[in-house]
Amino acid sequence: DMTRFPLSLANGFIPDQIIGFEGYAEGSLNIRGSLSNNDIDGEVYVDSAYLVSIPYGVKMRMDNDPIRITDSKLLIENFGLYAYNDEPLNLMGEVDFSHPDHITTDLRMRARNLLLINARQEPKSIAWGKAFVNFMARMQGPLEELKMRGRLDVLGSTDLTYLLLDSPLSQDNRLDELVKFTDFNDSTQTVVNRPTPSGLDIDMNINVAHGAHIICNLNIDQTNYVDLTGGGDLRMRYHAEGINLTGRYTLASGEMKYSLPVIPLKTFTVKDGSYVEFTGDPMNPKLNITATEHTKATVNDETGATRSVAFDCGVEITKTLNDMGLQFIISAPEDNLINSELSAMSVEERGKIAVAMLTTGMYLNGGTSGNFSM
Repeated sequence: DMTRFPLSLANGFIPDQIIGFEGYAEGSLNIRGSLSNNDIDGEVYVDSAYLVSIPYGVKMRMDNDPIRITDSKLLIENFGLYAYNDEPLNLMGEVDFSHPDHITTDLRMRARNLLLINARQEPKSIAWGKAFVNFMARMQGPLEELKMRGRLDVLGSTDLTYLLLDSPLSQDNRLDELVKFTDFNDSTQTVVNRPTPSGLDIDMNINVAHGAHIICNLNIDQTNYVDLTGGGDLRMRYHAEGINLTGRYTLASGEMKYSLPVIPLKTFTVKDGSYVEFTGDPMNPKLNITATEHTKATVNDETGATRSVAFDCGVEITKTLNDMGLQFIISAPEDNLINSELSAMSVEERGKIAVAMLTTGMYLNGGTSGNFSM
């Protein structure tokens, strides 16, 4: 018999507070038979119980409806996990643990307009803001070989911020190995053998609505970031060979604030139609992104007169994330004379002019630069 049994006892076995439990369990069970082939009957329900994830800003209230256990089968009949907007994630199915060494499950999950994330930024936060999703999936098989198939829709009302600190774009790891301590008495190199993912086979279609707003911070200070509105259709597979992601994420609008070497912190506007295309490895997608800054600079003509010209100056990112192709670009869309002058240059010459514009704010083209100090 359980009377206000604290669910938080399970939290000590879960690393990094990825998920946790709050509340209490009530009910009674009859347990008979051997440990290898037991027979359990009874009824359990929870009181003021929540499923919580501190890093990801998730807190879902559990239904108070009783869960029946018959012949060592946990019968789940439309059990609800309620999100911040009281929309439920419904669970239906059963878990058969009559043979503890071969536990099987068959669960169906469904949710609509679920406010999955609704959190302010905390010291341990990885994601915060609001994330609205539709979700439909089925998970079945033995626990050691679970298969999950389904669909996840990220809705256009989503406004989410994510902290990314483990990619080539991140700013907070630039001084890594500036000073590296080495024990020269140790001639062996430590080889890290990562475990092969096992126990779970996932095949999910993911649709991100084009109105979804995502901010990706590239450092803890949030001075370097990518702020995007976009969407696309993706397919994610997780199996013994790792994670496989395919599909295209198209950017409708946004801005990128990023400090490049030599170039001070700039805010670039992302061109509509830029995209990120996933072809397998989720950490190494193909990039096709154009981001420019609109600025004005003084230009001297052949007579020595000066005038103000508007420039679009920025970067064009191609190839893959791990081997980026970075090209500096510049144009003067409102001035035909300067634009023709730039068009007549080689790609390398235009790149030099663009870098000079980004670093000094001046148009430095040969003899037209005049006197300047920097």
